[in-house]
Amino acid sequence: MGNLQNTLPKWIFLFVWGGIQAGLFGYYFWFYYTNQRFYYTRKYLRVALAFARAPANCLNFNCMLILLPVCRNLLSFVRKFLCRCCARPLRQLLDQNIEFHKLSAYAICFWTAIHTVAHCYNAEFYTTAMRAEPGAAPASVSVYQLSSLGSTSCPRQGVYWVNPVCISDSQTVLEAIKIYPAISGVIITLALIIIVLSATEFIRRSYFEIFWITHHLFIVFFAFLVSHGFRGVVRAQDELSLEKHNPDICVNIPFSEWGEGKTCEYPTFQSSTPSTWCWVIVPMVLYVIERIIRGVRSFQKVVITKVSATRNLPVPPQCLLLSLSAHQCYPVLPRTHLLSPYSYAALYCPISVIVITIVNSEFRKVVCMTLF
Repeated sequence: MGNLQNTLPKWIFLFVWGGIQAGLFGYYFWFYYTNQRFYYTRKYLRVALAFARAPANCLNFNCMLILLPVCRNLLSFVRKFLCRCCARPLRQLLDQNIEFHKLSAYAICFWTAIHTVAHCYNAEFYTTAMRAEPGAAPASVSVYQLSSLGSTSCPRQGVYWVNPVCISDSQTVLEAIKIYPAISGVIITLALIIIVLSATEFIRRSYFEIFWITHHLFIVFFAFLVSHGFRGVVRAQDELSLEKHNPDICVNIPFSEWGEGKTCEYPTFQSSTPSTWCWVIVPMVLYVIERIIRGVRSFQKVVITKVSATRNLPVPPQCLLLSLSAHQCYPVLPRTHLLSPYSYAALYCPISVIVITIVNSEFRKVVCMTLF
């Protein structure tokens, strides 16, 4: 029963975390699969549109969360608050911050794979539509004629275009590298692959410097993630155009009868508004504040005052008991900020990384575990 009480908050948290992602995926999949504004975009991309956009929102959700578990000062502040109002099992969730950081990374890899494969199909569908011939099958004629809407300049300009590909005899890869979302997507994916591969246990333990350096590619990752959707390749028919051009009706009318003063006016489209920055801006600001606090506190001098064995403590036998004291050596640091419960001290140790907790205005080692 005691074990259940200790683990129940964790399982509830994981259930909520997974449920939110399932809800996001289901909602946005249905939205892009059925919304009338994306009718003509779906004529090109079919179900691949929904399979690209739904995982994108799940990616935004996990990218929002992945920085929070490594904001140590934020966690220390939250832990102090929880100590006053919440039971111990709930506070212990914060001790698993690195595990949740890894779990969020795995989720990002999963949704990235689906998102990337779907966009590969999207690029192929757009390029194939430009190669269709007017005398081909009705479905091919429809997307071929839609591709003739708008300007013929590259990149496309105006409100009438829906297909970003503007050259009829081009190759998919060549067209993809002309579009900023494709280029930024490749950079994001490469940065993610390098970060994940260099975070394996073997690299962390044997070549920690490689792990530490490559993990800072997260700056590149988030920089291109925020700007990934600014080009607005995914187009939706605007609301005013829907009043004059109902795609459910006009799609069955010959294309020659489309136009001003005819049965159906030409539809007008607008790019989807980028939303990734809305998801990640708060965690990014919190992380910048976290690094500023760490930089200020790096002027704090911490001295090892005692090293002893841990014979009478419930920790692994290979651990050592370290007593450390903190001294103010920079005037910007108030004395009250030098020592506080659940603060962190980083130690260089080739065997393991040691978690330090402050007890009675003195650092004492209380647990030995792997942080990275």
